[in-house]
Amino acid sequence: MRRKESEFKTIFFSESGTQKINNDYFGYVQLDNYAIWVIADGYDGEEGANIASKLSVESAIEYFTAHPRFNKEVIKELFKYTNDTIKQKQEEMERYSLMHTSLLIVISNYNKILYGNIGNTRLYHIQGGYIVNQSSDDSVSQLLVQERALDIKDIKSHRQRNDLLQAIGDYSKIKPTISNEIKLLEGDKICLTTRGAWENIDEHEIEVELSKFPERELWIDSIKRKVLGSSNKDIENNTFASICIDKVAPPIAEKKSNKWLKRIILISVVILMLILALLLWKLHKENKITKLAVSYVEKAEESTKIKNFDNANESLEMAIEEYKKIRPSSQGFLGILTNANNRRTKVNSKIELIEDKIVENKKLEEAFKSVSDGNSLFEINNFFESSKKYENAKYIFSSSSYMKDELNVDQVVEGLKIRINSTKNLIEALNVVTIGDNLFSSGNYKSAREKYEGVLNIFLLNGKEEYAIQIERKIKEIDDKVKLSYDGAQLIENKADMLSQIKPNDAREIYLSAKQVYQMLGDEKRSGEIENKIQEINNRQLVDTQTANNYIQDGLNALLINDYSSSLNFFSKAKSIYNGLGDTANSKSIDNYISQAQNLMKNENKSKSELAKKEEELEIERNNIALEKKKREELASKIKEASTLEIEGDQMLSLNRYSESIIKYSNAKKIYDELKMSGDYDDESSKIEFINKKINKCEGFLYEEQGDKKYKNKEMKEAVTQYELSKESFSKSDVGREILERVEKKLKVAIKKANKKWWEIWKF
Repeated sequence: MRRKESEFKTIFFSESGTQKINNDYFGYVQLDNYAIWVIADGYDGEEGANIASKLSVESAIEYFTAHPRFNKEVIKELFKYTNDTIKQKQEEMERYSLMHTSLLIVISNYNKILYGNIGNTRLYHIQGGYIVNQSSDDSVSQLLVQERALDIKDIKSHRQRNDLLQAIGDYSKIKPTISNEIKLLEGDKICLTTRGAWENIDEHEIEVELSKFPERELWIDSIKRKVLGSSNKDIENNTFASICIDKVAPPIAEKKSNKWLKRIILISVVILMLILALLLWKLHKENKITKLAVSYVEKAEESTKIKNFDNANESLEMAIEEYKKIRPSSQGFLGILTNANNRRTKVNSKIELIEDKIVENKKLEEAFKSVSDGNSLFEINNFFESSKKYENAKYIFSSSSYMKDELNVDQVVEGLKIRINSTKNLIEALNVVTIGDNLFSSGNYKSAREKYEGVLNIFLLNGKEEYAIQIERKIKEIDDKVKLSYDGAQLIENKADMLSQIKPNDAREIYLSAKQVYQMLGDEKRSGEIENKIQEINNRQLVDTQTANNYIQDGLNALLINDYSSSLNFFSKAKSIYNGLGDTANSKSIDNYISQAQNLMKNENKSKSELAKKEEELEIERNNIALEKKKREELASKIKEASTLEIEGDQMLSLNRYSESIIKYSNAKKIYDELKMSGDYDDESSKIEFINKKINKCEGFLYEEQGDKKYKNKEMKEAVTQYELSKESFSKSDVGREILERVEKKLKVAIKKANKKWWEIWKF
């Protein structure tokens, strides 16, 4: 078998990049005499792109496994079969009717390779550390390169690099580009890449990284880091596979005559017998040692599964010592005769693999310790340091595939991603809280409240309820201060309203004080209303000045016609207006006119009566304002009492003290109901309904708890009753579906057991 005459090692990585779904797929099969490697890149933006790539790779390998050959015809057959398979899938499912994929197929007889390509998947043939062969893309940008309209070095960034001329899934006839036979040499590397890989690392970088890291695993890791570390904002799905040729099978000999064939067979048999005779005596010993070494390795893997890395590495060291015992040291003719070099290489390879496992175990130990340290730091709210620990663990897990499934590394990594995101969000949230505190200290309550509300859910969603409680307290404190400020501003505004007619200048100053408070609260509407009132005073003062001047003229005219009563009335009105305007000079100048009128008119009682009446009306208005203020204070007190009861109910609920929580919520609801019935409270926010849901939620938990106790005591009928009450209460609340489903599950079990007959003891 030619496979045993060669050493082909395949290593690869496949990442989704910054995309949600990985539309790349890679697979290979090494048969006894032939091998096939297939890579596909599903066309992004099309439904079923990932299915197209996977199905293409699997169907190509399936056909080749059934019809293994090494010629161009089989490559044509592979592309046709794959394309027909994709088209059939498109016809079967309308949602996948547009799915397409690029496809690269490589076949080998372990001495040479042939490859075929459709789309923009690529092949690089590295020989002597340099790329000596490269496939061409089926894209518009590649066509421009061929027509010398585009430099090949610019193809990676050209906007039409993904505009394919043909792809697997086309209904028109496809024409894959098929290479000539390529002779392989020991040390060669055949690289298969998707666009997301080759557009983020150029050919020279591949060669440079190979020179820096001759070990294939380290080289592949360096390529992966280069691709993922690209400066591109969006990194496409990227897959990079390398076929490392450590040994090439001899060329397939042309058919000879039967005579020569018999001679070759005879000589081969003789040589084989000699080799077997020399190796037979060692087989028992090597087999025994190998079994022991394998048992050590298996023991190590079991220790690794339970994260006992010290014991695992100790077992691996013991396995290495056993393999060293069977490592051949023969040289010269005896070494050649016993195939010592090849056997030594195989033993060294096994030792290297075990040494790699030791290294990987140490990495895993470090990673899990970083996870544990990160969790401890997270619990004490040291989010910055915990994030560093999580990132270190994530990097180690992502850079290794050793015992990945056994240790549920993928699940651990997903958990780390969530924790890393949580730490970042919490750090940002704490910074926002600091900003909010500064705004609060400076009296900017509106902006401070917006900052606090913006981070409240972040703390809740990331399991930091203590921070959330602090934020809620700060928001309540802001609300209390805002309410007090509003009440104070309203009182100031009311005072100005009363003075606006009799003392407009004083009213203006008082209005300005109220306006400053509203501006501090960020209430532009109320601030604008105050400004309108000030402007109204200003406008009224202009009108009043003109009116006063008209009254003076009317008063003088009345004096001329001896209408003293009208004259005094006019002068009094003018004086009143000037006094209201604070115009002392004009007010005093009218006194002479009034004195003249008063000497001619003795009806002063009438003026005094009118003034007394105005004072009485003002006193009534003051009393009405005081009564309204008292009513508002009483309403605020009751609402505060209800809010406090609701908060206490929330605290009891968080402590699972459901009965106490129900009492608190019910007392709060009673207050809101009384206020609503009295007409003092408008429940526009559906506060009463909200508290009812909380009560139902608590009753649901309480009934569920009582049902659990009855179930535990095997009082199944009573448990059924309690679970039914719990289900009914939860259905009236706003609990999540998972809680309702939990109770329904318990109810079904309880009903089943409650209906169990005495002879059905096995159902327990």
